[in-house]
Amino acid sequence: MKPLRCLIVDDEELVCKSLQRMLGGLTGVDVVGTERSVSLAVSAVKALQPDVLFLDVQMPDGGGFEVLRRLESPPAVIFVTAYDKYAVRAFEVNAVDYLLKPVLPERLEEALARVRGTPRSVKNPSRDNFELPSGNDVVLLEIGSSGHFRKVSEVLCLRSDGKYTEVLCKDGQAYVVRRSISQWQKILPEDVFVRLDRSLLVNRLEIQGVDFVGRHATVTVGQIRHALVIGRRAAARLRPLLSACPILCE
Repeated sequence: MKPLRCLIVDDEELVCKSLQRMLGGLTGVDVVGTERSVSLAVSAVKALQPDVLFLDVQMPDGGGFEVLRRLESPPAVIFVTAYDKYAVRAFEVNAVDYLLKPVLPERLEEALARVRGTPRSVKNPSRDNFELPSGNDVVLLEIGSSGHFRKVSEVLCLRSDGKYTEVLCKDGQAYVVRRSISQWQKILPEDVFVRLDRSLLVNRLEIQGVDFVGRHATVTVGQIRHALVIGRRAAARLRPLLSACPILCE
């Protein structure tokens, strides 16, 4: 079997050394280099052509997303993150897996096994090979060249405008993310998030009230009470849902 050529990109020296040591002890793996900045990482990927990129999510000079944005055809990506409070299960880019710092040897081997078994053409998670997040998991929101993590249960609704989506959270924070509603629908738990129309996905556990006015309706979500006006088709879709779902009828 051809060895997997791995490149490590992290601004923390100890993380780089630890990953390099663990990878060096595995059969069928070659560490071709380590880098600690966005520009050097981009140059290294182009020069070394690694099979796997171990990539820190956040770095001082731009972050892991900036590395991927500058690459026309990135290798398989394994994110490395210090966000260890919840499991991270959702990525927009072609991430094969994520590793929490400090990286455990068994998780490292599991991630590499996924690389060997994952087609390079797969860029978005599907319900066939992706474990959907629960309320206590977090989703990764790419904002420019960095990322923010928010719990699934903190998301009130998602409103789209083409390829971009505004993610509204319980605390009133709103994020504009380059991800379509259809892509969100694939990675969020379908028993919690209901798609009312082409551009609106709502956390139905956070619906505080629905006011039907003729064929239209105003849906109020969250304790801050954000009002969402929906059209007649969405209102018609919501009526049977209200009667069929005890959560919404309370």
